[in-house]
Amino acid sequence: MLARSTTTGLKQHPQYDLAQYYLSGHGGVVTFEIKGTKEEISEFVDSVEIPFMGTNFGSSYSMIEQLSIFTYFKQSEQEKQDLGITDDLIRYSIGFEDDVGQIINDIDVSLNRIFKGQNRNLQCKGLLLSEA
Repeated sequence: MLARSTTTGLKQHPQYDLAQYYLSGHGGVVTFEIKGTKEEISEFVDSVEIPFMGTNFGSSYSMIEQLSIFTYFKQSEQEKQDLGITDDLIRYSIGFEDDVGQIINDIDVSLNRIFKGQNRNLQCKGLLLSEA
């Protein structure tokens, strides 16, 4: 289910050691890919209830975006491909106002609503998505 997750808090991140040296903690922005079509990912982003949809991640509120159609909408498909921007790439900024349990439940409900007909039992565990 989860194709890729990117945050400097994960040991597999290319700049993990650098982040450990310079940062006293890791921020609340997580970037991840869910295996699905552009339309399915758009439907997922539309269906989560807690975050606002947007591209300004300097806010203290939870925010979500599908990068290919928000931040990188002006780039050509080739430019997006060169940058590693796929249609299923999502950025989620976890805000101060929400309980992490509510966020995880919101993601679980939305994933299962979108992908329920595909025989997937999807779960968000610690903000990492997996097939249960």
